[in-house]
Parts: sequence; C-alpha cells; structure tokens
Amino acid sequence: MEPAGPELDLMSSGKKLSPKQQEDLTAAQNKAADDVILEYKSLIKQYPDKAIYPWALGQVYNEKNPLTEEEYCQQSIHIDSHFSPGYQCLAQLRVFAEMIRLRLTMSER
Repeated sequence: MEPAGPELDLMSSGKKLSPKQQEDLTAAQNKAADDVILEYKSLIKQYPDKAIYPWALGQVYNEKNPLTEEEYCQQSIHIDSHFSPGYQCLAQLRVFAEMIRLRLTMSER
C-alpha cells in the first residue's frame, strides 16, 4: 500500500487546512476527477459493447450531476439489458428525485 499524500495526512490529523492548502487540495481533486472521466470516456470508445464503462462513468457524477449520471446509466442498460447495476443506478436516482420533490413540497407548506 502506498503511503498517503501530505494532504491526506493533514486532513486525518484534524488540523484545519489553510486557504492555500484547501485550494491546492480542491485543484488536485478536480484534476483526479477529470482524469477518471477521460479514462472512462476512452474505455467507452474502446469497448462500446461493455455496459460497465458508461455505468462507471455515471458513478463519477453521483450527486454532482444526477442528470448526467442518469444518461450514462441509461446508456449502460441500452448496451446490456441484463446489466443490473444500471437499473440499480436508475432506481437510486428515482429515490433521490423523490426525496427532493418531497422536501420541496414540505418547504412550501
């Protein structure tokens, strides 16, 4: 196992990050996410008949962009109608949407 980077050591120590450290950490996290997205998009092109790759790419968008996540999960079940993680993804998104709808309804009262 590789040792944790200094930013992980800082975070686990309970110390508050300085604004510069927070900025650097956010930039590193964004770059890592962008790298993952590029990798999955490459794999989708390389293996267009594999449902796992659009589904996995959809998971990258979990909670940040549910509409994009839904698109990729839909794509996964179009590739393989027996791919259960794609259906589970869509079901979870429906539950998430319903929770939001209920919260909005309750806040209007």
